[in-house]
Amino acid sequence: MNTRRVAFLATALTIALLTTTAGTATSATDDGFTSGSSVTAVGAGSPAGAELARTGDYTPQEDARSAAEMINYKRSLHSADPLVYDGALSVIAQDWANQMAAAGEASSNPTVQDMIPGDPVVDSDVYQWWVRGPSYYSQYDFIIQIYNQPNFFNDDSTHMGVGWATADGYDYLYFFYVQYEFEDIGPDAAFYDEVDWLSESGITHGFDDGTFRPRAPVTREAMAAFLYRFANPGTPDPVCTGTTRAFTDVPSGNPFCGAIEWLAAEGIANGWPDGTFRPGEPVTREATAAFLYRKLLGDAAPIMPSTCGAFADVSTGNPFCTEIEWMAAMGISTGWSDGTFRPGLDVERQAMAAFLYRTLD
Repeated sequence: MNTRRVAFLATALTIALLTTTAGTATSATDDGFTSGSSVTAVGAGSPAGAELARTGDYTPQEDARSAAEMINYKRSLHSADPLVYDGALSVIAQDWANQMAAAGEASSNPTVQDMIPGDPVVDSDVYQWWVRGPSYYSQYDFIIQIYNQPNFFNDDSTHMGVGWATADGYDYLYFFYVQYEFEDIGPDAAFYDEVDWLSESGITHGFDDGTFRPRAPVTREAMAAFLYRFANPGTPDPVCTGTTRAFTDVPSGNPFCGAIEWLAAEGIANGWPDGTFRPGEPVTREATAAFLYRKLLGDAAPIMPSTCGAFADVSTGNPFCTEIEWMAAMGISTGWSDGTFRPGLDVERQAMAAFLYRTLD
């Protein structure tokens, strides 16, 4: 892992809020709010209105979620990307909102950067605020209080944690946000650690829009790149030279040409009988088993049992039975809770991260 550094900025806001009728918001004509409209979803561009006062029926989690929606709406007005409302981060935020409510004040700010899971990216900033106001004050009014804070529209941030608590006639909103490597996967994700390792190891660089797309299928050309970088850490991707190609549909201009040529030279991929590699096609889970087996074992293949029984849907007649059985024996794949492996499914990018990570054990 690279050394991680999280710079920390805390702004403690002591807000003297005027008591107003529940449901009445302060004026903010420059923000485009329309009384009576409502937030529909967390995300940029969500319509948001002033009538978001608590009614007494909200739970703290619902209030926190509504505040997150308002935060993203206000960011969208300034063309800032929406922040992911992250469960792991919101647990931390909720804990501090509860502590402030129990103490009756926010006398000090927590050292949030010491608590954040998942290694935020190098040189990222953690911005945090708390706001205290009379109960039944609206989320809209609370967000107005942090609207003009430094870096509220920081476009490098990716994920947020929000907590909301009520005690003795006051509401407490605690909010912070942080930058992770990819916009679409944070510490709340099941395979976050494996994807983080994949990025740290230089095996994946994600997409140009800052996403990893964990549920997207791995294409055959991406598999070539993953395996090459896994086998050759710290080495630049190879470049195709000469005019002779292993496959008819992989020209020198393909950005993964070098990795695909390496895959062929290593005997990891043989392509199709028509001489193609089909670089843009997704890789199935059973083909992934074969790729990993050939790369990691080569001529040192273990003697596998004569029958396959690790998964209910992989019989001895499956041409990849041995490779799948090896994945199970090595703990690289545990399959699904129903005992299946689902060999014909496309392998997801997050699953590929997990498979490669587990080969290190």
